[in-house]
Amino acid sequence: MHEEELTDDALFAVPIFSESDSPTERRNKQIVLDTWRAFWRDDIDTGLANMAPDVHWWNAGDGPLGSNLHGHEAIRRARVRELDFFQDLQRTVIGFHAAGDSVIMEARAAGHLRDGTPYVNEACVVYDLHQGKILRVRHYVDTKKADAVRQMLERTGRT
Repeated sequence: MHEEELTDDALFAVPIFSESDSPTERRNKQIVLDTWRAFWRDDIDTGLANMAPDVHWWNAGDGPLGSNLHGHEAIRRARVRELDFFQDLQRTVIGFHAAGDSVIMEARAAGHLRDGTPYVNEACVVYDLHQGKILRVRHYVDTKKADAVRQMLERTGRT
């Protein structure tokens, strides 16, 4: 995907690339953006291809969105499950920053859970890259808002 191809179902409230980005930061931002988009369009293999085999992905919280994942297969299982939580979800990137081999994305998600419950949350996701591959992801969300997913799973008997 090229930098000028910024059309999909996600909104970008901020510029993704900055003139002050170094070539490494620009490349890392593109890798993160491509991975994020692939995961949200259910193209998990493309997203995983941008990750090191021993990638570590940590999600804040202890509910269904909270997790401590290691490796491609663990991330694949979590993504498949997470995509099933939502009926619809509009994502808006509200911040996108890079410093060397780290990329920070701030995003807002709004939509409905599978049972029709409205869902709105914000996230800050820190991606650490090494040699063009995502090595570590730390995904911070408002865990009180994310608890709506746990409640929906309990209501629908899908825990």
